[in-house]
Amino acid sequence: MMFGYGRPVRAQVVPPAPPCNMVSGGTVTCTGNVSSGIDIDQYGPAPDTFDTLIVRDVTADITPASGVDGIYFGSEGSVTINSDTTDGPGGPFAIIATGYNTHGVHGFSYTGTTIITHRGDVITRGDYAAGIYAESLSGTTVTHRGDITTEGYSSPGLDGFSYSGSVSITQRGEITTRGDYGYGIYALAPDGGVSINQTGTIRTRGYSADGIYVQGYRSAAVNQTGDIYTQGDYAAGINAVSYFGGTRITQTGNITTTGYSAPGIAALGIRGPVTVDHTGDITTTGEESFGILAQSYSASLTIRNEGRITTRGPFADGISVNHIGPGTVSITQTGDIEVLGNGSDAIDVNQIPGVGASVVTIRAGSTITGGPAGDGIDFDGGATNRVINYGTITTRGENAIEADGSSAETVDNYGTVTGNIDLGPGSDRFNNRAGGLFNTGARVFLGTGELLRNAGTMSPGGTGRVRTTALTGNVLQTGSGIFAVDLNLGNAAADRLNVSGTAELEGNVKVSVQNPARLSQRFTILSAAGGTTDNGLGLLASPALQAELLYPNPNDVVLDVAVNFVPDGLNRNQRAIGTNLNTVLDAGGGTLDPVFLGLLNVYSLKAYTDALDQLSPEIYADIQLSAVYSASDFSDNLLSCRVNGTDTASINREGQCLWLGAKGRDFDADATFEDIGFDETAGQFAAGGQVALNGDWRLGGGLGFQSSSLSTSSGATSDGEQLQGGLALKYNPGPLLLAGAVSGAHGWYETQRTMNFGGFSESAEASHDLDVVQGRLHGSYVLGSPTLYYKPMIDAAVTNVDLGNIKEHGAGGASLAVDGDHTVFSLSPAVEFGTEWWWSNGTLVRPYVRAGVTWYSEDEVTVAASFSGAPSSVSPFTIVADTDNVQADIAAGVELITAGNSSVRVFYDGQFGDRVAVQAAGFKAGVKF
Repeated sequence: MMFGYGRPVRAQVVPPAPPCNMVSGGTVTCTGNVSSGIDIDQYGPAPDTFDTLIVRDVTADITPASGVDGIYFGSEGSVTINSDTTDGPGGPFAIIATGYNTHGVHGFSYTGTTIITHRGDVITRGDYAAGIYAESLSGTTVTHRGDITTEGYSSPGLDGFSYSGSVSITQRGEITTRGDYGYGIYALAPDGGVSINQTGTIRTRGYSADGIYVQGYRSAAVNQTGDIYTQGDYAAGINAVSYFGGTRITQTGNITTTGYSAPGIAALGIRGPVTVDHTGDITTTGEESFGILAQSYSASLTIRNEGRITTRGPFADGISVNHIGPGTVSITQTGDIEVLGNGSDAIDVNQIPGVGASVVTIRAGSTITGGPAGDGIDFDGGATNRVINYGTITTRGENAIEADGSSAETVDNYGTVTGNIDLGPGSDRFNNRAGGLFNTGARVFLGTGELLRNAGTMSPGGTGRVRTTALTGNVLQTGSGIFAVDLNLGNAAADRLNVSGTAELEGNVKVSVQNPARLSQRFTILSAAGGTTDNGLGLLASPALQAELLYPNPNDVVLDVAVNFVPDGLNRNQRAIGTNLNTVLDAGGGTLDPVFLGLLNVYSLKAYTDALDQLSPEIYADIQLSAVYSASDFSDNLLSCRVNGTDTASINREGQCLWLGAKGRDFDADATFEDIGFDETAGQFAAGGQVALNGDWRLGGGLGFQSSSLSTSSGATSDGEQLQGGLALKYNPGPLLLAGAVSGAHGWYETQRTMNFGGFSESAEASHDLDVVQGRLHGSYVLGSPTLYYKPMIDAAVTNVDLGNIKEHGAGGASLAVDGDHTVFSLSPAVEFGTEWWWSNGTLVRPYVRAGVTWYSEDEVTVAASFSGAPSSVSPFTIVADTDNVQADIAAGVELITAGNSSVRVFYDGQFGDRVAVQAAGFKAGVKF
């Protein structure tokens, strides 16, 4: 049945004659109940009667006796079978054949072609029992739609063979086989070509039971869409061989093999090109079970794989290529390759020394990982070899990239290469392109006089690991290049690159720090035996390192560091924080190592000062500052209960009423060199009343609620709520008004500081209270006339804001313990101008404007803080938030007072200083009682 195994003699069982009495010329048609099988055998000296068999409209499964094919049509001449077991009444039906050398559908032509077109499921049980078996002298074509299941030794799902012609198989459906040599699809053309087109899943189980096996003398082509699963030694997923015309495999789907020497895809071209196009994942388990094995002896070889390749056995390369003779090897990998077995290379290319060329391209997003004692990419032989990497190449074993022999290697790295490099003694170049990352291993061998050109980032050992790399060759770093150096301060160790040749250096040295410590030391980071040339090498390092590059001799580059968290260029608060951190580190560091590392791994003064601002408790000073203004806003509500009247004194006269009001406030504090900027928005609602004690004295009171949201330019936020209350006593004889008010508030706040710098990322949170007390005196006297009045006034206040003791959480050692208490005196002289008139219903309309100034006794708010991770012996530090000593006050509004002394006032208030601008608008309404 299969080439190399001979054709077993058919069982001598004659089935009962089926209803095949419809004959037209050379065509015989079988319908109805053909369950006993169909056997038309014209092999012999008599002339053939039929060349076409049609089977249709069957009414039952075809289940002949053991040893009888489901359908057999044999002839000296050409044979055509068109069968369909799905369209009959009560169908669909299947073909079920049992016994040795018994097939589901079998077509045989001794001198011509064999064509089988079948629709329907096929099941066979027995050795040498194919689901569909087609053999011919001059050409074989099989087209099948349906599922095939076989069970038995040497029992393929589909078997096509032609002695001197080509074989074409097209199948849509699932194929399942169980048994040694039980291929899913087997096709052999010793003097022709083979073409396979299959859609569906293939599952095989048995020794040498390939999912698809094809062998064509002139060509071999496989086009398969679907998954393939094989279990058994020497059972490849797809195995294709051609002698002259080339081998092409195109497969979309996943391939999984389990067994010794069971590659996912195996492609061999003896005298023609080999092409493998695969989309999907390949997984193999077994020794020497390659993901893709491709071999060509005289022409080009191309592999394009999109998907992940995983091999788990020893000596099981992800992609293995054997190329003998001229031509080019081209491998393009999109997706990961991971080989886990000992001695396995992710990609292995073997060529004749000095002959042929290869190009391996790794696409972006792909990771290529060599196995233990294996390489990421390994070249053996060839004249020229090239790697173009946009992904990641590394290994668990020897070399990320290795080349044996004297071939010329070029590596163009746009992605990441990690590990040792050994390119052998040939003419070699390693071009680390702009955007590329080269994490060197312990050795980089390019050959004496060869060149590593760095326009990207070159890092001995990779970030976070101190390593010394020995580089055989020369180094040229361009203006875009970065030499990334790890500095372990606690162990007083740094990365080092030892170059056997010369080093010409532009670009920058970038210093990353681990294991923080306070030290001053010098480290040799590069030494070139052939001499070092400084072509303008710069330095990227944290200001806290106070680092400098030195050139003490013609060969060495030295990094000088002196750790100090208070470099030049800081403001007073940043200096206070940096000084405290110095003290903490000198005292052992506590649990603040992540903070130290974050600060030691930023690369500009701006980034460093931004980081210190994120560590700062300045937002708590901002909360205190805004609380002073909220206290004044609330006490303003206690100082007015207006009445209607025609004389000038009535402009300043107080009555008795019930009132309510609302105010919205925006508080903007500019960022300056000394201060973090912030913005607060607040809404306040208040209600109260006032009664007349006698003709000149009034007593008032009120309650209020405020909701606020504050955010700083450093990313800190605070949302708060306050309950407010107060009393006012007023003396109001004629045009004079004297008043005193006492108010207080209790607030609840949720404050968050977000920190993200130098790899440190945490968020500190605090739920805390706030208490405010204010005492206020007011005096005013109205002058002029109702048509144009002016009212000089003065307010004096003392305000105390107490934050209490705040303890943050959530940021480890960077959480703060904060304490703040602020008392300020203020004095506000002003003059109000206005007029009034009456509507016909007796309602008084009184517009006004006011201008003045406010003087504050304090222009600073302070808080004391400690890092929770600092040792207890370290004292707190103090930060300061600036405000204005003097602010300009403006106000405008209009008040309506009915004849019955009900009123409503709409107003705008503004206060403006050098740093602070506070603007508010609102209304207040009252009714007489």
